[in-house]
Amino acid sequence: DFSRHSRRPRPVNPAQVQRRVQEGIALQQKGRLPEAAAVFAQLRGAAPQNSEGWHLGGNIALLQGNPAAAAELYARAWRLNARSATIATCLGVARMALGDLTAAEPHFRAALKLEPRNAEIWNQLATLLSTAGKSEEAIKCHRQAVTFNPRSAQAWHGYGSTLSNLNHS
Repeated sequence: DFSRHSRRPRPVNPAQVQRRVQEGIALQQKGRLPEAAAVFAQLRGAAPQNSEGWHLGGNIALLQGNPAAAAELYARAWRLNARSATIATCLGVARMALGDLTAAEPHFRAALKLEPRNAEIWNQLATLLSTAGKSEEAIKCHRQAVTFNPRSAQAWHGYGSTLSNLNHS
């Protein structure tokens, strides 16, 4: 039951959960972030063992400029579903947004173990490594990113920026 008046969450069937997830995503896509956040909060209350309420709530928190809240929500999602490269990547992004590169790096590496051919994750790790001053390792990660997605402007831009920074240091 997703009612605001329930004191104790009742078991929720998967179809109900999926409908709420889709409702929240639709609100997010329309830019109605507070309403989407409320849907995901209700989902977390009604189905606390479902990682999507935590993960999608983290997305909203990040979009609202609250990386600390996003990191907390993503961390809970990750504890519930450590087989999701998406959640691991999101947690890494939130930790990077907080300036905690040391905490972010293992999440990108965990995501790559799950999806080793994912160019976006390689690019995120490369960006982190470049920011941390680990240019040589960052270049290797950028190469992986552009190998797996040669059409990614973001990956090529990051690669070029890292090479440029290396040549100017």
